[in-house]
Amino acid sequence: MPSPDELRAHIAEGRTALRSAIQTSGDRWEQTIPGDDWSPRKAAEHAIGAEVYFASEVCSACGYPGLDPWTGSYATPADALAGLDQAAAAADGRLKYVSDTDLVKSHPQMGTVTDIMTIDARHLLEHAEQLRGVRQ
Repeated sequence: MPSPDELRAHIAEGRTALRSAIQTSGDRWEQTIPGDDWSPRKAAEHAIGAEVYFASEVCSACGYPGLDPWTGSYATPADALAGLDQAAAAADGRLKYVSDTDLVKSHPQMGTVTDIMTIDARHLLEHAEQLRGVRQ
């Protein structure tokens, strides 16, 4: 089983990948991604909001208060990068407290804390790939 630090590192890697994909979306920010109904903007807004959602679900599994839902709207990639930084800081403010004993705590719909943090990291990577699909 991965440690809390390893899980946090995987999430950070996902954020780095999303950051890179947002930075390179440029003039296609509002264009629909080929073979998809989402624009880079919509994908980024969703992924950024999900960062806070997943951190809140970790909180729920551990039995402490989560965060208010995140509903950012980002007119430009630069706005999205700032939003990603803010959402990551909010999420990390909670995830930094996850301990080894928390990893096996269970959420009624999402599995264990390990599962939630793994899903978070994978979710970020999936949306980074989605945004990269725009640059063909």
